[in-house]
Amino acid sequence: MDGNVRFASVCLALVILQAGFGAYGVIYTKLAKGTEVEPLIFCFYRDGGCAPVLFLLSYFLEKRLLVPQVRELPLLVFLGFTGIFLSQYSYILGLINTTPDTASMLVLLTPIVVTVFSIILKIERQPQCDRKGYAKIFGILTAVVGASIMAGQHSKNKISTGSSSFGFLCICFHIVTKSTWILGQKKLVYQNTKCRWQSYPVNLTAWSYFFGACWMGISILLSVNNTAKLYIQSRNVIICLLYAIFIPSALCYGLLAWCNRQVDPSFVTASWCLHIFFTATFSYFVLGETMNLKEIFGGFLIVGALFMVTWSNYNNNNGSNNEINKTEKQ
Repeated sequence: MDGNVRFASVCLALVILQAGFGAYGVIYTKLAKGTEVEPLIFCFYRDGGCAPVLFLLSYFLEKRLLVPQVRELPLLVFLGFTGIFLSQYSYILGLINTTPDTASMLVLLTPIVVTVFSIILKIERQPQCDRKGYAKIFGILTAVVGASIMAGQHSKNKISTGSSSFGFLCICFHIVTKSTWILGQKKLVYQNTKCRWQSYPVNLTAWSYFFGACWMGISILLSVNNTAKLYIQSRNVIICLLYAIFIPSALCYGLLAWCNRQVDPSFVTASWCLHIFFTATFSYFVLGETMNLKEIFGGFLIVGALFMVTWSNYNNNNGSNNEINKTEKQ
């Protein structure tokens, strides 16, 4: 695949996955929020249902279904434990003990955390003191500011009754585990030439979901005493669950793994700020929530910031390709 086409495909994939993530929150609020189904059980069915879907996709898209070797199990268990189980479970606990608006504002720290640690771990090169480096740093910070404006204005007139320090710590832990999953993929898989999983991102995501669902199932066995809670009878919840299995989990996580293979983690996580942009847009049309001028201004900041980050990564990508071509000619 041509470099420019590949980069454009990555940008399109990031927009699609953030639209899927953003719509998920709105659909869950519309159909499943306030029902008797516990969030932990809902996520268990989401993860357990997504794993076989991803296994089928890996067979048809990547032409094979990889079976882990014994020495590869620690890597897959680690990715499932951090990126699926700990990340989703800590996010649920954070939502229970705070508010969705508080959680969304804290999650905006993800691109900053990933960028800093990707440089420390030498996954990415340190931004140079030129226009491309400044554009990347300024773009990420501007995107976070724009998303913070949208989230802050959205929650300005709401009372945060469930806020607590425990919920705050849970969301922060979610950020750490999600960042660990993204960086772990890049460092241990996609930058490791000896790892056979680097050419099979869908297989990698499928097994991550499988082990994540196993951890989720163990936690349910330890925490849920009444088996009647495991049954979902609401039609709306089932519709929401089906969407969660096929879109945010199978499609979005598969695209996320593929994008993480193609470009730097900081560019991947910079798209996280689009999550609030899409959530606000879908909320307007589905839930009837309106946006004021400050929220619209924050949305324009996000779009402008992503243009800066995209321009920076596009030029870095072209620079890397030119260096490779020069080396091949020599």
